[in-house]
Amino acid sequence: MAEKMNWSLSASSLGAGVNDTGAFEIDAATRASVTVTPGTPESLNLNLPEIAKLRFLTITSSLYDEKVVVSVASGPPAAPAGGGAPAGPAPSSKTFKLIGPLTLCGDSIVQLLGPTLAFVTLTNNDPSKVASVQILIGHQL
Repeated sequence: MAEKMNWSLSASSLGAGVNDTGAFEIDAATRASVTVTPGTPESLNLNLPEIAKLRFLTITSSLYDEKVVVSVASGPPAAPAGGGAPAGPAPSSKTFKLIGPLTLCGDSIVQLLGPTLAFVTLTNNDPSKVASVQILIGHQL
């Protein structure tokens, strides 16, 4: 059943600013909350192979200033030689550092992230602080 996902944006500096609000029609929303400790990547299997059906994606963090690194890939993270837990993002991932919240809408999700959003790996490069990361996705079925 379709529902509305409301959004709002406010950004300003001395002499310039923008404020806007709106809503998207979505069929479902997915939310993930992750605590990322320093030096220990956290991998999420979002299992969203049809990224073209996504209407809204936002990633927020309690740490910015390029401390949290987000990697998006169509395959699982690479396991270290000799086995064990994955040591980081998949080799074919797209990676970016958060300097503020990331919000993408409609076609920009596919254009910037690629054809699938199956795996997301979050890495906290702050040596002493834990990062609280929130991901919200609105999609059509």
